[in-house]
Formats: sequence, C-alpha cells, structure tokens
Amino acid sequence: MAKQTKTFDDGTFIYNQGDPSDCAYEVLSGNVELLRDDGDGLARSGVAQPGQIFGEMGLVGGGPRDNAARAAGPVKVRIIQSDGAGDAAAKKPRKSMLGRLIEQLGAAVPAVPELPSETTPDMAAPDDGVPSTELGFFQRVIDHVQPLEGRIEARVALLSGDADGAITKQVVAAFDRFRDIHARLDGKPLEVNFEKNLTTELGRAAKIARRRLRGRQADVLIWGYVSAPGHTVHLHFIPLATWDERVPGGFDLTTDLPLPVTFDQPHAEFLRAATLAATVPTNRLKARMRQDMLIEAAAQIATVETLPADLTAREKAAYQLCHGNIHAATWAAARNTDALERAITAYRAVTETVKMEGSPLDWAMAHKHLSNLMYLRTEGDPTAPGFDESAASALSALEVFSREETPFEWAALQHRLGVIHYKLGFENGHTGVLRQALRCHQNALRVYQKHKTPDRWAEVMSNFARAAQVFGEHVKSLEAMATAANAYHAVAQVRDKVNKPLAWAATQNNLGSALFLLGRKANNPDRIQSAIEAFEGALEVYESREKHRLAAVTAKNLDRARRLLEHVAPDDYMPRDLIDIDGPFSEQPERKLVDFSDIGADRTGNSSFH
Repeated sequence: MAKQTKTFDDGTFIYNQGDPSDCAYEVLSGNVELLRDDGDGLARSGVAQPGQIFGEMGLVGGGPRDNAARAAGPVKVRIIQSDGAGDAAAKKPRKSMLGRLIEQLGAAVPAVPELPSETTPDMAAPDDGVPSTELGFFQRVIDHVQPLEGRIEARVALLSGDADGAITKQVVAAFDRFRDIHARLDGKPLEVNFEKNLTTELGRAAKIARRRLRGRQADVLIWGYVSAPGHTVHLHFIPLATWDERVPGGFDLTTDLPLPVTFDQPHAEFLRAATLAATVPTNRLKARMRQDMLIEAAAQIATVETLPADLTAREKAAYQLCHGNIHAATWAAARNTDALERAITAYRAVTETVKMEGSPLDWAMAHKHLSNLMYLRTEGDPTAPGFDESAASALSALEVFSREETPFEWAALQHRLGVIHYKLGFENGHTGVLRQALRCHQNALRVYQKHKTPDRWAEVMSNFARAAQVFGEHVKSLEAMATAANAYHAVAQVRDKVNKPLAWAATQNNLGSALFLLGRKANNPDRIQSAIEAFEGALEVYESREKHRLAAVTAKNLDRARRLLEHVAPDDYMPRDLIDIDGPFSEQPERKLVDFSDIGADRTGNSSFH
C-alpha cells in the first residue's frame, strides 16, 4: 500500500465529487471539509481532522467520489493508494488489500477483530507498550469504513509529571483492545493550580477542556498526573456535557481514579468502565449504545474487594468511589437492581475505609451518592428500610459540602433531605417534619435560580409546593395553600406547554389540586374555576399523547372540581380570568420564601392539626 504526503492551501479542492476514487487520505495537519452536492449546490457534510481518514472508498472497490474534499486552511495529508492503483488501466482491476481482507472476514462491512491476549510476531507492540504506527493506521482505516458514531470518543491530555509522555501513551494504548472507546492523545496538559481555590481552578479547567472536546468532536477528556515517585497515575474525567449533581454516581471534577502506572488487563477494563460511566451522552443514539457498553463493562470489572496492590488508604477509597460510580451509572442507564446493590456496597466501603478528616471529599461524595441510592432503593421497595440511612448519609455529606464552597452539591443534598422529610411527614402526618422539608427546599432554592438553572429550580419548587400543600391541609392554613398554588403557577411558566408538554401537564394537574383545596377551604368559586381550567389543560395534553392512566387521574380530578363548583357557586356566578392568586409568591415566587415555623402552632409549639 503506497503512501506519499502532499500539502494543500486554504480553499484548494483535494478532489471533486465524481472524480475517480483510487486512493484514500489521512490528515496529518489542518482540517478538511467534506462537501456534497445533492442538487442544491455544495453543502458541508463533515470535517476530517488530524489522524482521521477520508476518501476511504478508494481502498474498497473504487468508483466515482460521492463527495468533494476541500482544505479548510493549510492542510497536509498522506495519500494512501491501494495495490496496483497506478496501472489500473493497463491491467485487470485488482482488489485492494482491504478488499481482500473483507472477503477473508466474510463480511461487506468489517468489524475489527479483538486483539489476541498474546500478540503474534507481525502484530507485536514495541517495548513501550504503544501499538505500532502501522497497526494504529490500519485500525483507523477500518474505523472509517465502519463509522465511529457508536463509539465514545476519548481524548487523553498529557499527564502532569510525565515528562516524556510514555505513561500518557500507555493510558491511550490501554483502550486499543476495546471496540467501544476510541482514544487519542491530546498533546496539551490540562493545567490546574492546586495552590489556588480548587473550585475556581477546576471550573476554569472544565471550560478549557470542553472547548477542546467541542473542537475535536469528542465526548470525554481524561487528564491527571503521575504521583511521585511514579508508581501511581491519578486520572480525572471531564465529559463534554456537564454531570447533573443530583444523579447518583456522577464523576464530578474532583473524582480521582488511581491506577498503577503499569497497566494490565484488569486495570484496562476498569479504566474502560470508568470512562464509559463518566461520559454524558449528547444524543439518544449514543445514550443507547453507551448503556449496552456500560452493562457489559461493569460486569467484567473485578469486585470491590479486589484492589490494586500498593495503594494508600486514600487511594483505595478513591478507587472504591469510582467502583461505586460505575455501578451507579449502570443502574441509572438500565435500572439494573444488581448494579444498585453493588454501588451501595462500594460506597459503604469508602465510608469505612477512610475518615472524614483523612479524605473529606471522597468521604463526603460517597455519603452523597449513598444517600441518593438508599432513597431510590426504598422508594422502589417501600418494605426496605432506607429513608433513615438516606437522611443520615446526606447529613454526613453536609459536614463537608457547604453553600459557599460547593453550592450545587450542598443544594442537591438539601433537596434530597427535603424530599425525605416530606415522605416521612406525609406518611406520619407530622407537621414538624413537613416544616423541615419546607426549610430544606427553601435552602436549595437559594442556590438553584429560575433563570440560571430553570430545570432544577422547577423540580425543587414543585417539591416545595407539594410539601406546602400537604402542610397547609394539615394545619388548615390558607396562607400555606396559597403559597403552594402560586409556586405551581410559577413552575408552569418554566415548564412551558410547547417544549415540555408532559411536564407542563403534570404541573397543571398539581396546580389544579392546590387550587381545588384552596377553593374548597375558602369556599371560593374563582379558585375552583381556576382549578377546572388547570385540569382541562392537563387533560388535553394527556389525551393527545395517549397517556391513558394520567388522563384518567386528571379526568377524575376535573369531575370533582366541576361538582364542587356547582355546589359552591351562586346561581348568577360568572367565571372571571384569574391569573394571580392572593398570597405569597404572587410576584417573585423564587425569592419570597415563606417561614412556616409558626403556622398552625399553639402556645406550646405543638401542631394544632390532630
């Protein structure tokens, strides 16, 4: 397979659509625009970047080019000609080397064979463990015949403390044995000054990393450092999309995966699973594929009791935390109960391995994830005792996470405590516990803001409204009921009908319930009429989307509201357009937080609801 290099100036066409397809190109530097004319002129269909191959059909049977390639800036390429390309007109056409390989593999679209556990002499890697250039090139040729849309694209930044880059290359090479992650070296280190404020520095580094990932069309950046005296490499992950701190198993910017610098098969498998778990898919196709990959990868890693040798107590805790994150991410993707239990076991191991004083971030993060998982397990199985442990773990994590230094982790924990207290207060009718739920949600709303984090704000505000509504029923407080109705009304403005119809319908149904109770308590037909309008809006969405169970619940609520209105409204009642509800939250619901500490309490401080 002959090769030569060639340079092109900006705007120069490397080939045109319809030209004979007799060779392929590998981009050595610069970018190449791929253009296609489908009848309306040339339109951009993709970009080939350094290390990528384009025009590869020239190696698989020839034929006319189905697109054009143009240099976007100065470009240097390697031209790859198939066997016999130069004398194709003089001879009977010969199959290219890749074409013959495809026939031998017995498929029109080849899949890369898994590397044998012991490399054969002609495929042996050099002594430094990095695959040879030819093997990597041939792998990339096949990758471009079978596109990489189904893979996770990982980039590995040059590790700090790795002067010659050998360990960084070893990390990249660890992925070569897997088909689901395509890893490449990113030659620039990601600099973090640990002498400065860690939250600020990590935030700055994340912005730089995500800029790189967007430019390279990649999903996750792996960065880190080699610890002195060079026995352990500490890896961190920054995905293109940000992790939701409310989801258990999130790889936040401080999550550290310590591994021996000498990779063996189990370490490579663990790194693969951690990379898949740390990636946040940016589209549904990649999310589905990642789910299948993650289930397989999580099943292959060693148990939490099998730790790499020579790790310190703190490094063992960090490794176990990553172990828990892998299984928690597997549960989140596939709702696998076995994965849920493995994650809980791993997080408990972290809390038992280190003390808060020795490794506060790992300890607190393990408690945070454990709190979420225990809540989810108990919510899925009401017979399983877990709310108490969930609340205790959240409180433990709050000993480390603060509103000032880690606001989003703090807010997520406050929200979790609010939901737990609501559950307990609702089941037991304990207004003191419901008051605590309201306080926790109010705390979370001091971080989550309507205009900056609208989805999270809406979730917390909805739960706040739910707790205020139940609390208002128990203590017979019109103020609390009005607060709940206004909170739901504010949420409906964020969860709009066009872009989030089902979420909007759920909020309308909740708003209708709050207005119904308020109208019944105050004997106010205007409130009941507003409830009817809210129920009608929700029912319209549910019926149009064939959500039959939700539609049936809403229809029942609507029927009750209509019957109540007939009973309460005077004969000459004329419905009026009621938008604002008198009471708290009428102007700025996200800022006017009501103190319920004295509502419904008698002089002894006990709830008046019995």
